[in-house]
Amino acid sequence: MKDIATFVGEAGKIMAVIYEADDKSYWKVNYGTSDLPASFSKVFMTEEEATAFASEYTSKGSKPTFLSE
Repeated sequence: MKDIATFVGEAGKIMAVIYEADDKSYWKVNYGTSDLPASFSKVFMTEEEATAFASEYTSKGSKPTFLSE
């Protein structure tokens, strides 16, 4: 499997990593906290579905964070 994308959300607290099968027959998303990013995994038949899931997982409940000067 080849790592093709990493999504990070909630100021680095959660992560989702998309892996592509060697024969490109499926894509797997490992997701969880930054301490245990592979706590859970899901398998998708298309890269678009995997990307949509990873994006949604890392952006849910996100609130803008302002940097202090």
